[in-house]
Order: sequence, then structure tokens, then C-alpha cells
Amino acid sequence: MKRGLRGRYKILIPFVTMAILIPLASLLIPLPDGLYPPLSQVIRFRDGSIMRVYLSSDGKWRIWTSLEEIDPLLVRTTICYEDRFFRWHPGVNPFAIIRAIWQNARAGRIISGGSTLTMQLARLAEPKPRTIFAKLHEMFRAVQFELRLGKRHILELYLNRAPYGRNYEGVGAAALAYFGKPPKDLTPAEVAYLVSLPQSPTSRCPGTGDPLRAIEARNRVLARMRRYDLIDDKQYEEALRTPVPDHVRKFPFHAPHAADYLRLIHPNGVDIRSSIDPRIQHIAEEIARSHVPRLRELGAYNASIVVMENATRQVRALVGSLDYWDDVHGGQIIGFDVLRSPGSALKPFLYALALQDGIITPATALEDVPGDFSGFRPSNFNGRYRGLVPAELALAYSLNYPFVDLLRRTGYRRFLSFLESAGLANGKRRDYGLTLITGGMEVRLLDLTNLYVTLARDGRHGSPRLTEGDGLRERALLNPGAVSLTLRALSLRGRPDAPKAHNLLSSNVIVYWKTGTSWGRRDAWCIGLTHDFTVGVWVGNFSGKGAEGIV
Repeated sequence: MKRGLRGRYKILIPFVTMAILIPLASLLIPLPDGLYPPLSQVIRFRDGSIMRVYLSSDGKWRIWTSLEEIDPLLVRTTICYEDRFFRWHPGVNPFAIIRAIWQNARAGRIISGGSTLTMQLARLAEPKPRTIFAKLHEMFRAVQFELRLGKRHILELYLNRAPYGRNYEGVGAAALAYFGKPPKDLTPAEVAYLVSLPQSPTSRCPGTGDPLRAIEARNRVLARMRRYDLIDDKQYEEALRTPVPDHVRKFPFHAPHAADYLRLIHPNGVDIRSSIDPRIQHIAEEIARSHVPRLRELGAYNASIVVMENATRQVRALVGSLDYWDDVHGGQIIGFDVLRSPGSALKPFLYALALQDGIITPATALEDVPGDFSGFRPSNFNGRYRGLVPAELALAYSLNYPFVDLLRRTGYRRFLSFLESAGLANGKRRDYGLTLITGGMEVRLLDLTNLYVTLARDGRHGSPRLTEGDGLRERALLNPGAVSLTLRALSLRGRPDAPKAHNLLSSNVIVYWKTGTSWGRRDAWCIGLTHDFTVGVWVGNFSGKGAEGIV
């Protein structure tokens, strides 16, 4: 009797051994590298809408989409159509495998693989020729995934890895390519079409597939949806009348320089929500575009714009050039990130620093006369001199000799250190000498516009905020009194740098502004600020060629 029982137990030994070894191997053997392929980088506007999508490093469109961002009907339909027992099996469904063996034997060829969703994910992660060994390997991986990842993450990975035709993988890219929207709110017809694609993506997707076969496949999914009460009769009939997509939609392509710049500074970011406002960005681009004919007449083929919100220090618009596709004039150069000579645009900050240090008051008389500073002979834009002028008017009229002398009195090192602490360090520190105040030190439009925001914020300075996740961190750079007096000078009208400004400015809004022109008229700048926004504009040629008429 005991010997008989012992014999029965021996039969169980292989099963017990497998029950121990498989989970142990699942924990010890690393997950396949292909489970997490490279993703497309998605850049978004502040409202979450897509600005631009970049191909993954292996040439695929893969937009990572969490389960919360996928229409629940699509999730339920995928399970219902591909693997109805997904919630209950351990990665392998023995009944599905037995059914597949029976069906294949009757058909005399392979018509069913009996694969669960988890096994399909294993095949996507490690593609192999369809052999018995490959199937066994899929089964092991499926059990491993179930033990280590869990049902929810497996489903999420599958929906982000499944092939949907061409080089689109995952429902995020597929919904955007075929329906022009994210997979959050889909119609039953759209859900059915997407669910039908992974089984035979090439033969069913727009451009490469047969529309009739695509409709038949979509309708089979709809029938399954109706059979299991995922949709009602009305939804079913309406979906049957809906055509399948007949073309691939272009992905969003907005604010290309802003997107390129965000990608540059966040190379490892997968989904970046920027601070760029789509409405303000559109307005900035339209204004730039409207000036193209006139600027070209004047010999300037490039321009850049930065718009920042003073209250938050967030960047709301970035224009890098007049035409992103203008290869002749470097249209894809990110103009707001290029070092250029600012001309006189740094003078307000020397003025504020001199006020703060007690070197001048707004009424201090400064000389505007011909002079020589060790071979440097500053002259004004119009070639004329005004003699003794109050410091406030010297700034308002952007007079060169008074500010070169003021830089000498304030201290070259003192002012250079101030600029570097304000984020204008360009990595090329050298002895600019007194030419520093007339454009000798090159700066970036983004950095300079950000420094002008400091004037709007009573002298508190911080870094520009380009993403919604960037926090506002500031420190005192200038005292509020010096800032207030500087802004008063920048609000004066009738100035020679903008003689017609009164025609453009509203009497209800105070606008503070400063212009700058580099030597040889290679660069023309204007930075203006109101209570709410600061706008920086640069005009010129990336080639460095001067444009005589831009000033």
C-alpha cells in the first residue's frame, strides 16, 4: 500500500519541480531589453496639445500612452477580441493552445497560435521565427511577465508596443496618425479599426492595405463588441456605416524652433509639457511672417522673438527664424539661442547698477562729447553730441560716450560680474574692455529678454521657465528703487531710437523699451515690457552680413 502511494507521489515530482523552478527562473533571469524600446519624444504646449513629435532612435513613431489616457472601450475591446481570459490566466492559456492545435490540425496549416496578450507582448519584445522552441520561449516569458509586471502593466505595454502599420507602434501614435487625435475619446468605429490592425497591419492600414479587407476586419471586431455588449445596436449600426481611414494624417508640427530647443535642453525627456502658449505663439509667428517682405527689402532674412510672462517668468512664445524651411538663410538655426552683439541693449542695467551704487542720480550731468579711451572713440548713432545731459536722458537717447565713461566709473569688472551673475555668461569670457557697453559682449536673445523681465519684477532675478515643471526661484539682483528709476527713463517717448512710437503705443498702457544696434548693422534689437509681458526681438542675418536698412 505504501509502495503504491509512493509511486503516485513520484508522478507529481516533475510538476512540483516545475512549479518551483519556473517562478525562480522568472525572478533570476533578466527581463528582455526589447520590452522597453526607445520612444518618440513628444513636445507639448502648456495646454497639453502636441507641438511636435520626433521619431524614436530606431525610426519608429512610439508615443507612450498610459492606460488612463486610453479610451476604456479600446482597452475592453482589445481584451475581448485578443484574449478574453486575460484577467484570469497566468500568462499562458492551455485551453487556447489546445484549441489552436486542433484548429491547425483540421486546417492543415497554421491559422491560430493560441497566444495570449502576454505571449504576444513576449513576441514583440523578442521577435523570433515561429518555431516550437520560440513558442516555448514565449510561454516562459509570458509567465515571467505575469509574475514580475502584473496584468495592468502588461496591458499597458502591449497597447504601446503593438504594430499598427507602417512605422507606427502603439495606440498613441496610431490614433494620431489615422484619426488626428489622442486615443482618449474614440468612437466605436475607431476603436474597432485600431483593434483590428495588429493582427495584419500591413494589409489593413491606409496606403499599404486593401480598404475592403480593412472594413471586413473592422466589422469582425464590431460584431464581437456587439456580441459581448460593449456597444448597443445603435452604436453598432452607426459604426458599420463609418468608412475606414483612407490616408495617414500629418503629425502636429508647430513652433519648430521651440520644440527643437526644448529637445536640446531635455535630451532624455519623453513627454515634455512646455510653458509655450499656443495662442501667443501663433500671434508671434503671424507678426513675424507679416514683416517678411519689408525685412527682405531691407536686407534682413532672419528674425527671432521671445515672449515671457512677467508674473511667472514663463516663456510663452519662441520664434527662431522667419522660415524654418529656408535652407539658404539658415532657417533651422535656433535664433533666440545664438550669441549676437546686443549693441546698446545692456545700457539700462549699467544705469541701474550705477544708481544702486550711488555713482549717479537721474539728474546727474554726464558729458556727451568726442573722447578717446585708449584708442576707443565712441560716437553716437547720428554722429552728433549733446554736451552735458542728465543721466536719465543719456539712457533714453542711448548716448554712447556717457555710458562708456559711466562703465569706467562704475567698474568694468563690477559690471561684467553683474552680467555673468544675471545669466549672460557665454562661456567665452575675455577682456571686452569698455566696448562691453556698446555691444562688445555677445548675448542670447532668450537670456537678454529674461534679464529685462528682472526689471518688471522689481530687480528679482531667476532663470527663464520653459516647462511647466520648472519652479520659480529668484534672488535680489537690483534694488527696487534703482529699477523704478530705470523704467522711468525707458518709458520716455519721443526718443530717437523710436521716433514714431507714439503711433504704436496706447495711452492706457505704459510700455518700457530699449533698442540696440551692433556695429556694421549686423543686429537690430528691441526689448519692450508692459505690466504683464516682456518681448524681445532680434533682426538680422545669421550669416553676419549687415543690413543697412534695418535701423
